[in-house]
Amino acid sequence: MTEAKTTCKACGAAILVATAQTTGGYCRSRRCKEDRRRQSRRDKQRAVVETLMKSGELEPCPQCGALVRSSRLHQHIGEKCEMRPRLHPYASVLPHVPIPQWLERLADTGVLPPSIPLEDVLHDSCFYPSSGLDSSPVLLANGCVHSFVYVDYSTDLALAAVFKLVVA
Repeated sequence: MTEAKTTCKACGAAILVATAQTTGGYCRSRRCKEDRRRQSRRDKQRAVVETLMKSGELEPCPQCGALVRSSRLHQHIGEKCEMRPRLHPYASVLPHVPIPQWLERLADTGVLPPSIPLEDVLHDSCFYPSSGLDSSPVLLANGCVHSFVYVDYSTDLALAAVFKLVVA
């Protein structure tokens, strides 16, 4: 005769009724015990966080939403927040320059003219020999330089210059 069985409240495994009565409805597997302990820790931590939020000790950052102690919120926003406005990586080395007139004229037309003003493109440009298809100069120096000249024998692209206009 087989003994009556029931299911574990946590993992759903079949367990003996006597085991369920002894353990409060749970099985005795190691994995199930660890899962219950983890869940208990999460519940306790959630209760602590809710208490701290109700008391005003924790506040969500208005920019990134992270919970921060009220006494450190100003420091978080100014120094640590991932969403804070950041300076350009080369702001201290390369100054931002206004968009040149020749580039504004090209951008206003919406199409490239048959002859690009080569002297204007090369003046104050970022020349990148052996560039391949590396776009990092455009990402890093954009705003400080407005024309980027890529040259590489290994690529068969017909483009000799890459123009990028950032509208702030």
